[in-house]
Amino acid sequence: MATYAYPVLGKLGVDAVTTADVLAVLEPIWTAKRETAGRVRQRISAVMRWAKAKGHRADDPAGDEVLLVLGTKRAAPKHRAIHYSLAGDAVRKVRESNAWSATKLLFEFMVLTC
Repeated sequence: MATYAYPVLGKLGVDAVTTADVLAVLEPIWTAKRETAGRVRQRISAVMRWAKAKGHRADDPAGDEVLLVLGTKRAAPKHRAIHYSLAGDAVRKVRESNAWSATKLLFEFMVLTC
């Protein structure tokens, strides 16, 4: 909240926060830091629901409707996929690695079932 929400919402009264304000907080981080953005939205929503319950607001500008605007666009994958012809080499490298045996077996299971 201190990093993302307060710079945009910090000087506003709880009754003055709009959906546009919430989007101004979330849009810059929505695709790159989806988990963080989701948590920030949930926390803003919790504050707004409290304000609604206390009679300070009539709505929740960080409610589920915000997700319709933000969409479901995902961040780019952090690891590139390998070509299927290289799967055998990948399994061999993981088998020879210092990873836990459960990790090795799960990786091999994933490769064989995908």
